[in-house]
Amino acid sequence: MTNRSKSIGTASERAVVRYLAAHGFPAAERRALHGATDLGDITGTPGIVWEVKGGEAAKDASDKRVAAWFDEAREEAGNADATYGFLIVQRRQKGVRDWWAVLDVCDLAKLVRCDSREQASNMHARITLAQLVELLAIAGWTDTRPPTPSTSAANSSRTRN
Repeated sequence: MTNRSKSIGTASERAVVRYLAAHGFPAAERRALHGATDLGDITGTPGIVWEVKGGEAAKDASDKRVAAWFDEAREEAGNADATYGFLIVQRRQKGVRDWWAVLDVCDLAKLVRCDSREQASNMHARITLAQLVELLAIAGWTDTRPPTPSTSAANSSRTRN
């Protein structure tokens, strides 16, 4: 990592630490480099690993790049024996509170506890239409199971009413 990219990473991590410290995680701090076994960028939040990406690379990141970074966060969560591994990605022209937080949908389900419509919040999750339809199929809302890679090509030519 060059000094410039390291300083961009450090500034991004510090911004997230300041936000976390001011919003319920007072012990949050940047983690010192930890050798070959990475444990995430932020410590002081027991059970949670935070991987932070900032700068132009983060602001312009492709879905493929974000997925690779998220895999990194999950691997780090495993290294740290943490419950959650979150990826925080800086957004163009947005303050730290509005940066993307990427998490596994099952982890999102664990965190959300809405027993009724009255408890619904003003929070939302942003996923692709394809991901939503796949989740609906897994949950039994569609009349077919989600296509597997081997059946996708065959099914793509079929039309349904």
